[in-house]
Amino acid sequence: MITLQTKSKFYGIKYPIFCLKTIPDTVTIFNDRICIRKYDSSDWITLDEYVPNKPFLYRYLTQDTGTFTFDYTCHSITQLISNKIDWGIDSSAKIFNLRKKEEFKAVNVKVRKVVKNIIWVDKISYPFELPKNIVIPEDIKNQWVTIVSIDGKWNIHKFYSFYTPIESITL
Repeated sequence: MITLQTKSKFYGIKYPIFCLKTIPDTVTIFNDRICIRKYDSSDWITLDEYVPNKPFLYRYLTQDTGTFTFDYTCHSITQLISNKIDWGIDSSAKIFNLRKKEEFKAVNVKVRKVVKNIIWVDKISYPFELPKNIVIPEDIKNQWVTIVSIDGKWNIHKFYSFYTPIESITL
């Protein structure tokens, strides 16, 4: 049974979000910095050091020494759900633990129209921008796509060649 929630685990993310496939071993938040240890055997790394009037994205890009690497940088919720991300820090320096599974309404719909990297599907009045990993967008015309309702907006989850009935999905 799908429980109605006002906010999901994805609510409030400011993109881009810098992500890890697994939750780091330890994250310590101080008043002026965020320190992280990716694995139990890793060294501590200062992920962010506060600079007045500078956003996290600027601080991260200018302070990056190459000693710590994220697994992904996601620019949309579609990228987050397709890469099965467990943990991330968004561009406003807010930390998101995404490991806990939640159930979302989902439906498989037919792709009706493709124009460059934009698609239209049955039952939804607005178009979707295709993920960057789609090599030839025209090849997905007349395919099926699972779309997921997250925080009141439909998002692309996965493409299929054949219809499969679905009512919900756990992410």
